[in-house]
Amino acid sequence: MLLPKACSNGKLETVKYFVNYGAEISHQNNLPISKACKSGSIELVEWLMKNGANLIDPDGKAFEYACASNSFNIVKKIADSGFQVNSGNYKNFEDSLKNYFSFFSGNIPER
Repeated sequence: MLLPKACSNGKLETVKYFVNYGAEISHQNNLPISKACKSGSIELVEWLMKNGANLIDPDGKAFEYACASNSFNIVKKIADSGFQVNSGNYKNFEDSLKNYFSFFSGNIPER
């Protein structure tokens, strides 16, 4: 649980240290990248993606957290990377997307 905690805090150097000593980037349903998205650290999200983070978001949390962090760069990075959000949680995904757009623009895009 140390790696997800370091990711929650956006501590790239600490994350690198843990990974160097064997921590798995994609363990526990991709919890590290989800927590990195929540931290708002684009550098950490990019580093995890470049170093083996699974681009499947089984519970939709990574995208939800990216939206909650109000980081356009992280949302864009996830969208552009081919990140796969589990359609089983489409309601959470749709709600997160609506909240994100309404926060930044006051406009909710039509489907």
